[in-house]
Amino acid sequence: MNQNNGISIKLENKELQSASNQRSYFKHISSSSWLPEVIALLSGILFLIQGWIYSHTQQSALDEGAYLSKGYLFVTGQYSIYQDYGPWSNHMPLSFFIPGYIQYIFGPGVGVARYFSLLLAGLMLLGIWMIANRFGGKWWGAAAVFVFAINPSVIKMYSVAVPQVLIECMLVWILVLVLGDGRPLWQIVLGSLLAGLMLMTRINMLPGLPLLLLYVFWQHGVKAGILSTIVTALIVTLGHLLFWPAILKIWAKRLPQVITPFLDPYRYHIEITDIWNPQVTLLNRLLSFLYSLRIHFVPLIGALTACLLWPRKSKWKSSSHFRASVFLLSLFLVLLLIHLWAALGQDYCVFCLDGYIAYFSMLGVLLVIISFSSWRRQLPLWYQVFLAAIILVICAGIGFGAFEDIGDTLLNIQIPRFLIDFSNRASGFVSLDAVLINKFNFEYASLRRFIPILFGLGVGVLVIIFALGTRIILLRWNPSKPVASPRTVPSFGYLAMVIFLIVGTLLTPTELFAGGGSDYDCSGDVISSYREIGEYLAYHIPPRSKVYWKGGLSAVPLLYVPGIEIYPSQLNDGYSFKIEGDTEQLHKWGFWNKEIALRWLEETDFVLIEQRSFHGWHKDALSTGKYEELEPTPPQVQCRSDSWIRIFKRIK
Repeated sequence: MNQNNGISIKLENKELQSASNQRSYFKHISSSSWLPEVIALLSGILFLIQGWIYSHTQQSALDEGAYLSKGYLFVTGQYSIYQDYGPWSNHMPLSFFIPGYIQYIFGPGVGVARYFSLLLAGLMLLGIWMIANRFGGKWWGAAAVFVFAINPSVIKMYSVAVPQVLIECMLVWILVLVLGDGRPLWQIVLGSLLAGLMLMTRINMLPGLPLLLLYVFWQHGVKAGILSTIVTALIVTLGHLLFWPAILKIWAKRLPQVITPFLDPYRYHIEITDIWNPQVTLLNRLLSFLYSLRIHFVPLIGALTACLLWPRKSKWKSSSHFRASVFLLSLFLVLLLIHLWAALGQDYCVFCLDGYIAYFSMLGVLLVIISFSSWRRQLPLWYQVFLAAIILVICAGIGFGAFEDIGDTLLNIQIPRFLIDFSNRASGFVSLDAVLINKFNFEYASLRRFIPILFGLGVGVLVIIFALGTRIILLRWNPSKPVASPRTVPSFGYLAMVIFLIVGTLLTPTELFAGGGSDYDCSGDVISSYREIGEYLAYHIPPRSKVYWKGGLSAVPLLYVPGIEIYPSQLNDGYSFKIEGDTEQLHKWGFWNKEIALRWLEETDFVLIEQRSFHGWHKDALSTGKYEELEPTPPQVQCRSDSWIRIFKRIK
C-alpha cells in the first residue's frame, strides 16, 4: 500500500514537472526576441506578395486612370492644373503631381504607378510596426502588420494607383515622427512638414492638421508646438502660392458660399444637370455602411471597443499612452464623421465609404494597441448586458450586409432528410432553402436576406457563450489560488468585447468580412494587357493626332500612346459629362456635353470607343460615312468580353 502511494506520488511529481516544463517551453517561445520580428516580417511579405498579385489582376477604375493621365499631362507641361478649358482638376495638386512625376521619371504606364503604390504600402507597414512596437511591444507590432496582411480588400485598394495608400503612408509616418514621449525636435519638424504635404495632396485630411498641432503642444510643449505650426503653415502657404489663385477653385467647391462670398469668382455659376444622378435609398446607405464595417472591422470595432472600455485617467499605463489615445481617437472620429457625411449624407458616391475609410483606417488599429493595456476590466452588470446587446446587433448587421456574398451558400446547406421527417427514415440530403420554401412557403429572395441575419446572430451568441465560459474557467482556475476572486478576473463584458474583436480579426479573410470584395478582380495580367492595348493604339495613331476618347472608364491605355492631343474633359468619362448647362461655361470648367462632343467628333482625327459604349448618338455620329473603321483592339481585360476598343479614323 505504501509502495503504491510512493509510485503514485512519483507519477504525480513527474506530471507536475512535465506541465512545468511545458509552461517553461511556451514561456520561452513567447518571450523569444526573434519570434515577433519573424512573424511581422512574414506578415509583411505576405501582404506584398498579395499586393503584387492584385496589382496585376485588378482592372483599372476611373479614378486611377484620371490621376495617372492628368498627372502626366501636368508634369509634361501639356496642360496646367486648374487652368480653364483643361482637365477637370477636382483635387489638391500633389494627388496629381506625385503619380505624374513617378511616370515622368520611370516611364508612363499603369505598371510603374502600381509598383510605386506597393512601395508606399511597404513603408506604411514599416511605420505601423514601429509605432505599435513603441507603445505596445514587439508582439503588438507583429499583430498590427498581421491585421493588414489578412485583409484582401484593403490590400487590393493599396495595390492600385489611387491616393488611399499615399495618404495612409503619409499619415503613418507623421505619427512615427511625432507620437509619444521624447521625440527629437527635428522629427517633430519633419512630421509637421509631411502634414502640410498631406493637405496639399488631399483636402479631406484638413481636420487632421489642427488636431495634430494641438497634440504637439500638449505632448511636446509650447516650443515644439509653435515650431510645428510655423512649418505646417509655411508648407501649406507655399503650396498654395505655387498654384495661386486658381487653387481657390478647390476651396470654393467645398466651403459654404454664405461664409465665403469672396470665393465666388472661383465658383461656376451655371445650372448643371449631371448624367450621373443615382437614386439612392436608405437601404443602399445601410448596406454601404455595413459593407465598410465588414471591410474595416478591426479599426472600426477596435475604436468602438476602446470607447466602450475607456478607463479613467488615473488608470492609464502612462500619460504618453493617454495623450496618444486621445489624439488618435479624436482624429479617427472626426475623419470618420466627415467621410460618413461625404458618402452616406450625399447621393454622389454612397458606396465609396469603404474607400474613404482606407485613407485613415490604421488609426483604429493603433488606438487598440496603445489603449488596450488600460481598458476597464471590471464593469457593472447593466453595462455588460449592454455590451452583449451591442455585439448581437453588430453581428446581425454584418450578416445582413453580407447576404449577397453568403446568402446563396447558406441556403444551399445540405440537411439529412431524416432530421426533417422523423416518421420517414428517408436517406439522402435536401438543401435548406428547399425545406423552408416547401414547409413554410417562404420566398427565396426573403430567405436570402433573412438567413444571413440569423447566421450573424448565431456567431454573436457563440461569442457570448465563449466569453461566459472563459469567465467561469478563469474564476475556477488560477495558478496561485484554488479559486480566483471575481475582482481579479476580467468581467464577462470585457471578455466578450475582446473575444469579439479577436474573432472578427481571424475571420477577416472570409466572405463574411473582407474576403468578398471582388468588383475589380480580373483574370490574366492586366498590366501587360493595358500596355499591349496602348502599343496597339500607338501603332495605328501617329503623333500630333487629335483623339476622341470613349474607350472605357479608365484612360490608362492612352498613357502608352505618345504625342497625341486629347480632349481632357473626357478623362473623367461620364462623371464630367453634363446633360444641361451653358456649353461654353461647361467647357471652361472642364466638363463636356453632347453639343461639345459632336463638335469634337467633327474635328478629331481618331475616335476610340469601347464596344459597350457603341450605341445611341455615338453610334449614329460614327455611322455617317465620315469615318473609316480600323481593326479593333483585343479586349482590354479578359474579364470583360465587351472591353475591346473600336478605332475610327476620319476620312480626309
